Formats: sequence, C-alpha cells, structure tokens
Amino acid sequence: MAEPRSWLWRFSDWSIVAKVMASSLVTLVALAALALVGWKTLQNQRVAMLASYNEILPNFDKASRIAHYVSEVEANLYRLATWRRIGVGGPEMRNVLQSIDFNLTRADTAITQLEQAGMPRIGALRAAYDDYRTSASQSLVLLLRNPSLGATAVRGGSVQYRTLEQTASDVARVSAEKFRAGAEAATRQMDRLAGEFIFVGLVIATLAMLVSVATARTILQPITNIVSEIDRLQRGDLSGEISNTERGDEIGRISQSVTRLKVALEQNEMLARDREKKQEELEFAATHDTLTGLANRSAFDAHLNTLMQSDRRRRKQVCFVLADLDGFKPINDAYGHGAGDAVLRTLADRYRKLVRSGDMIARLGGDEFALLFALDSEHRDPTAIARRVLEATALPIEYEGRQLRVGVSIGVVQEKDVDGGPAELMVAADQALYLAKERKQPWYTLYQP
Repeated sequence: MAEPRSWLWRFSDWSIVAKVMASSLVTLVALAALALVGWKTLQNQRVAMLASYNEILPNFDKASRIAHYVSEVEANLYRLATWRRIGVGGPEMRNVLQSIDFNLTRADTAITQLEQAGMPRIGALRAAYDDYRTSASQSLVLLLRNPSLGATAVRGGSVQYRTLEQTASDVARVSAEKFRAGAEAATRQMDRLAGEFIFVGLVIATLAMLVSVATARTILQPITNIVSEIDRLQRGDLSGEISNTERGDEIGRISQSVTRLKVALEQNEMLARDREKKQEELEFAATHDTLTGLANRSAFDAHLNTLMQSDRRRRKQVCFVLADLDGFKPINDAYGHGAGDAVLRTLADRYRKLVRSGDMIARLGGDEFALLFALDSEHRDPTAIARRVLEATALPIEYEGRQLRVGVSIGVVQEKDVDGGPAELMVAADQALYLAKERKQPWYTLYQP
C-alpha cells in the first residue's frame, strides 16, 4: 500500500490539474471518503471476527477436553474392575479412585463453564454427563461391593460413555461451525466491499481504477487464500500451511486466528486418535490375561458359547483340551512369584505355537490353560495335540541361571462325546483332567462317555 499512497499524495499536489478537473477532484474526495468507510468496515469486521474467535476458542477447547476426561474415567473403571477380580488394593486402588473423582470434577467444571458461556446443545451435554456420572458412580459402588456385578455394570455403562462423547463432539462441532459461519460472513462482506472499490474505480477515472487494482491485489488475494484455507479445514484437510501469518495488518491477524483454529482442530484429531487407541487397549485388557497376553476366562467362555450355539451342520466338531500344571506351586514357594510368572509366560508362548488361526487358547486362571480347536482333518488328532502340550511343558525353563521344570495333567474331550452344551463340555474336561492327575505324573486322558 506504500506506493499507491505516495502516488496519491503527489497527485494532490498538482494544483493546476485540481483546478481544471474540479469534478475529478470531487470524485477523488468521494473515493477517499469511500475508502475511509471501507477501511473502517474492514476494521469492524476484523474486530468482530477476532472477538468471535476469542469467545469460541476456549469453549471449543473445553468441549474437546470433556471427552478426554471421561475416557480417563472409563480407563480407570476398567482398570478397577480388573484389579478387583485379581485382588489388587492399597495405594493403587486409592490412586485410581482419586483419579476417577478428579476427572469427573474436571468434566463437570468444563460443562459448567460452557453453560455460563451459553453454548448450543449444552443442555444435552449436561444431561448426558449426569447420566454418565450416575452410571459411573453406581458401577463404582458395585465394584467395591461385588467385583463381578461391578464389571458387568462397567461394561454396561459404555452406552452412556458413547452418548456423552458424541454430545461433547457435537458441542465442539457447533462451536467450530459458529466461528466458520462468522468468518465466512465477514469474508463475504470484505469481498463485496473490494468489488465495489473496483467497480467505482473503473467508472470514474483511471486513477481510481489503479487504486482499486492495488487494493484488490493487497486485500482480495489474501482473503481468497483465507477462504480457501478455511474450506480446506472444513473438509478435514489439516496438512497445508496457513499463508499471510507474518503480516502485521488485519489480514495477518485473521490468518493467525485461522492458524490457531487449525491447531485446535489438530489437537482435537489427536485426542480422537488417543481415545480410539485407549478404547482398543481397554477392549484388549477386558478380554486378555495381563500376564501372558492370552485370552482370559471371560473371553474363552464367550467364544465357547458362541461356537457351540452355532449350527453344527455348518461347522466342524469341537475339541477341548484342559491343561493344569503340576509342580507349579513349589516353584513359586522356592523362587518367588517372579519365577512363577516367568514359567507362565514361557509356557503361554509355547502353547501359542501349537494352535492355528481360528483356534482358541486361553489362561483360565492360576496355572490352568485351555485349548479349543476344530477337528477339521485327520491331522488334528486330539491325542496328538495333547502329546504336543506334554512335550512343550516338559522342556526346561530358564530363569536367572536356573532351569525350572513343571509337569502338566491334561483332560481332552470331543464335542461328539458330550450330550449338552458348553457347561457339560467343561464338566467332561474336568473329569478327564481328574483321571489324568491320578496317574501322579504328566499325562493326558481322553474323555469317554
């Protein structure tokens, strides 16, 4: 803008031209007045846009963080459910309870601040939060009184959690849309004003046209860039860089505001990825044994029930192998729980290599393992599987320079030999395992009706 302004000052010094072209001078004064009005309009639009952004950005951040706080509560509830089942207590339990209360309080404070700001859909968010807090409190009470009922309540509370998460996302989305609508309205106003500058300049004088062209070059192009960048952010493309942020004028400040919006959207996307990752971790922890990484008793029972309730005509016969370690307790007593954990992890790795894709292997608890597979060919002989389990167990286990050894008793039962469902299959496997243990040495027993 420096050259046009300097050129205009030289033109105003031409007193002869001013006298001869009085009408042109009047036109130039009108253009100057119009430019002043336009400049004030741009200032007002910028101030309104920045004020709208400064008002909405903190609320957008609070709405984005609410789901993060609640996901921390969900993670701690799942952790508490797991600990209650395995008997963990003491300072760890108190820390988890304090974290649950702290994150619920943070979420409640953020919602209260959004209510004070008069955010749209805040009533739905408050209702969803109250439902979730009630559900979480009930789940917590049940966990402390009855771990099994509490774990069921925690899983049942996922509906309220998803509702609250979705509502918080809606509030954040409405905030972003509100800011975007204001920015687009201001942009349209500035586009219209710039267009009027060009039209008036082309009609009244070459000088006005040159000024309008200079104005278009210094205002229209950055505005168009800002509109394109906002449209790109609206489509979810956060990869590009925002231009004109180094400028010290209104365009630069607007570009800086859009940059802060882009940063907020990136943080929201990162929080969404973190929530998805934590949800996957929670689902894995709920269905797998934390020590060995194998499926736990709950996941095994669910898989067995689903498999046996399916149409037998459309699937292969099921074979169930129940393995219970012999001589495991003396290792724990002699060398500590670290040695026992090493034995369980090593055997879990060995047993995992004995199964194929589609088979099921789980740690049912303590030193008891289970294998579930389909008899889909003559190469899937139950006794051969049992012998391979015996052989894998008999190999020594290295631990701190020692070679630890354990045995195993195995009960094997085929679905065709049992009249009933999953419960009857488990009973038959226990009976076969009991007979194998009577041998007083590592062995397997195939269940006979």
